[in-house]
Amino acid sequence: MHDAAISRLSKAVTYATVSNRDESQVDWSQFTGFHRFLEESYPLVHKAFQREVVGKASLLYRWKGTGKGKPFAFLAHMDVVPVPPEDLPDWKYPPFSGYNDGTYIWGRGAADMKVELIAILETLERLIGEGFVPTRDLYLCFGHNEEVMAEPSGAQQIADLLKERGVELEFVLEEAGVVMMDPPFGLKRPLAMIGVAEKGYGDLEITLKGEGGHSAEPEGRSVVEEMARLVTALYDHPLPYRITPTVETYVKGLAGELSPQEREALSSREAVCQTLRENKKTHAMVRTTIVPTVVRAGMASNAIPSEAAVLVNARLLPGDTMDTVTDHIRRLADDLHLSARLQMRVRTQSPPPPETPTDTPTYGILKEAYRLWDERLLVVPYIVTGGTDSKHYTQVTREIYRISPFRSYAGQPSGAHGKNEHTSIQGFLEAQTFLRRVILMENSREA
Repeated sequence: MHDAAISRLSKAVTYATVSNRDESQVDWSQFTGFHRFLEESYPLVHKAFQREVVGKASLLYRWKGTGKGKPFAFLAHMDVVPVPPEDLPDWKYPPFSGYNDGTYIWGRGAADMKVELIAILETLERLIGEGFVPTRDLYLCFGHNEEVMAEPSGAQQIADLLKERGVELEFVLEEAGVVMMDPPFGLKRPLAMIGVAEKGYGDLEITLKGEGGHSAEPEGRSVVEEMARLVTALYDHPLPYRITPTVETYVKGLAGELSPQEREALSSREAVCQTLRENKKTHAMVRTTIVPTVVRAGMASNAIPSEAAVLVNARLLPGDTMDTVTDHIRRLADDLHLSARLQMRVRTQSPPPPETPTDTPTYGILKEAYRLWDERLLVVPYIVTGGTDSKHYTQVTREIYRISPFRSYAGQPSGAHGKNEHTSIQGFLEAQTFLRRVILMENSREA
């Protein structure tokens, strides 16, 4: 049974479901082929669930329950990021081979996130085969363009459709928090994290205008130098660090595992901020980050440009907006006497979704499922510093849990979005055990 499941995961990775903001550049045959593969590989799922294609290639499944409790949903995305041609020589195995070396499945999308999508379907196929019937509706929502933040996104289209149909979900379960086997702060127990909050996202273009000229006759500071000073100021003067409700609960969850001296170091909000900001695994949890990612200036080596532009990416803490970011940059520019020549344009923005409380039945079930999975685990809520498709579902649910039940070890990166992406076969099987428990435990209570 396990061998067949592993083979199906390997096969799933062979579909080059690469997304692109320019849909004319997408090979849609890879997505339709992947859809057929799912239908052929999971016949019981496709008999029990109603399936429909939403948008270009997203999938929405519904399994009607026997009762009237509120439904819930599992989210995943089918798309993967591209593999740059120049990286191919550095791959241990071809990126869309799905190679199985007995320990890992190798290939683009193996870790992000076909392993989780296939684990969901494997779990359901087995439950259906055992005669399981849900007491409330269960939805599967599989997006097709999560990696490129496309507009419209498949996830947004699915969520809009659910709202149009009057569907109100009790909760959605999405990718993110892993099980850290080498946790921070010297913790002795593995740390299982449940993402109950997520940072927002924004792209801001900053343009500075000045006097151009010939490079042989420079006069004063060029716009390149001035923009460099502004970028340096962004690094030297970040937005203030602060504690959100989720981070406060995260720290309280850790406190019982720390020594008296370590607890003393977290005795005030200021001390918590200082401790978290000094750890590379947690520093982004306590501030809105602003990072320059694209720089543009000049066209010729012998000409001083009259304009310089920088694209910065902001990840917003709950409570912050892109106005927070632009106001901060404007203050820095004022200090450098650049404001009169500075222009800012928000190109993309997605506000932070509301934080999910941790005193809910489902949060308790997730904690219990983790403890049954591995009794050593310390389970805590946290804020996801990246972005997920789950933000689109706030219109149909108030509870979003971002969780990936896979063990993560320091010094053993999965290669997600990079070279030699791979996923653990043992982790794939363990994830199914976890998901099975969650489904059965949710099914045994009234929502």
